[in-house]
Amino acid sequence: MPAAFQDVFDVLLLLWVQIAEDLLFQQFKAYQKYIATLAVVFVFFVYYFYPMLRDPLYLYSTEEIKQFKTLSSFVQSDREIPSAAQLASSVRLQNWSDGKPVGDLYPQENLKRIDELTPYLEGENYMVLLWKPLFLDTIYMNVLMIGSIILFFGYQYKKNKTTFLSTVYYRFTYNGMTDIVKFINDTVKLTTRENLTKSSSAGLELVLSTSIGDLANINIGTNVYYNTIDASGLGYSNNKSIVAWSANMSAGINLSKSSVLQITSGYTAETLTPQGKQLPTFVMNTGFKQELFKRKLAFIVTVSDVFNSLRNRTLIDTPELYEKIIRRRSARIIYAGLTYTFGNQKKKKELEYDNKL
Repeated sequence: MPAAFQDVFDVLLLLWVQIAEDLLFQQFKAYQKYIATLAVVFVFFVYYFYPMLRDPLYLYSTEEIKQFKTLSSFVQSDREIPSAAQLASSVRLQNWSDGKPVGDLYPQENLKRIDELTPYLEGENYMVLLWKPLFLDTIYMNVLMIGSIILFFGYQYKKNKTTFLSTVYYRFTYNGMTDIVKFINDTVKLTTRENLTKSSSAGLELVLSTSIGDLANINIGTNVYYNTIDASGLGYSNNKSIVAWSANMSAGINLSKSSVLQITSGYTAETLTPQGKQLPTFVMNTGFKQELFKRKLAFIVTVSDVFNSLRNRTLIDTPELYEKIIRRRSARIIYAGLTYTFGNQKKKKELEYDNKL
C-alpha cells in the first residue's frame, strides 16, 4: 500500500479511536453499537485486503516473495541447499517499495534475511511464504473485531469490591525523540537525540482491582500492543514491528488493622529501537507499614528491587556497530523511617520505591 495512503489511514484511525472512546460515555443503544462495530470491521477489511482486491497477483509481488525468487534462482533443485552464509556470499537481496527495488540490503541484514528465507527453499514450503500476507491479514481482522467488541461492549465491569476495565487504543506519533548511538572509533561513541520518522501502537489494556475480604487488596494491569516504527529518516529500516507487552501487580496484605505488607512487581517485554531492541526488564519491591497512636505515627520499611534484577539492557545491531549495553545499580535500596502527621489525616500515604537507575 502506498506510503502516503498509509499515513492518511493512520491519522484517520487515530481520530476514529479518539471519537469512539468519547462515545463510550454516551448511552448508546445496542443496535447503534453493532452498527459502529460493523463500520470499524468494514474499514479495516478494506484497508487490509485492498491490495488483493486491486491486484489478483498481489501475493506474488510482495517483498518477501521477490526476495525469495532472487534467492531461489541461485539454488539448484537437484543439489543440497547451501547454508545461509554461503548464499549470502553470492546473493545480494534488495529492499522493495511499491513494487520497485529501492536499494540493496546491508551485508549483515542480507545474511539475516537469507537465513530467514532459507527454510522456504525446501520442497513446497514456499507456499507458506506466498500465503503469509493473507494469513496475517486474517489474524489482524480477528484481533480488530475482538478489540472493537471490547471497545463498545466490554468497557467496564464493577461488582462489590471488584472492578475490571478494558481499553482498546491506537497511538500514532510523528517525529518522536529517540537515542541514536554513532560509532566514531574503537574508544569513542557518540549518543545523540534524534527524531524518529513515525511510530504507531495498537493494543489492549486490561486492569483488574479486587479485594479478598478485609485481608488483601490486589491490583493487576496488563498492556498488549502491536508496535511499528519507521526509522527511514535516520537511515535504518522503514518497517520494523513487534508484539510487545507489559504487566504489573500490586498486593497489599492487611496483617492487622494498623499494619500492612505490600508487594509490587512489574515486567516489560522486549521493545523496538531504530538500531535494535530494548531487552526485557523485571523488578519487584516490598514494603511494610505499621501505624501507631491513632494513625498519627507510622513506621515504614521498604526494599526496592528485592531480587536485584532491575537493569536497562539495550541491544544495538547495525552494520557499523554491534553492542549490548547494560545499565544497573550496584545494590538494592533499603529505606526505614518514621513519619508523624499533624492535624487531621485526609489521605493515607502510599509506600514509595526507588526504581531509578
